Amino acid sequence: MEYPLAERRLKLLGGRVLDSPGVAIDIDWPASQPALPELAAYATEVFEYDSLSEPSRDASWAIRFYPAGRGRPLMVDPQFAGGAVAFINRGVTLETVVGRREAGESVDFIADDLKLDASDVDVALQYAGVE
Repeated sequence: MEYPLAERRLKLLGGRVLDSPGVAIDIDWPASQPALPELAAYATEVFEYDSLSEPSRDASWAIRFYPAGRGRPLMVDPQFAGGAVAFINRGVTLETVVGRREAGESVDFIADDLKLDASDVDVALQYAGVE
């Protein structure tokens, strides 16, 4: 699959959901689902998009996911680490770092051995819930 993280780019404007390039999708948000607009906004912040090269369509597709949020060292990208949660633009997976930390290795040792910043290793371990 060429775009395994396929997602339409959605934005909120005045209570309406907008599909790229700004066409409104009118949806009545039931009072029982107040979180749905926030979820749509969240999705636009954690996905990186790539426009389709097909000129007849103006759509964007998610090609990368930042599970801990943008500005954090982790991503999911099918071109790196087989699509596992990994450090940005690296083949080093979160699972590898967590396993080594749980085996008793220090953050500094892991960072030095894997050529990562110790602060990025700390952030990743916090995201994984490991001290």
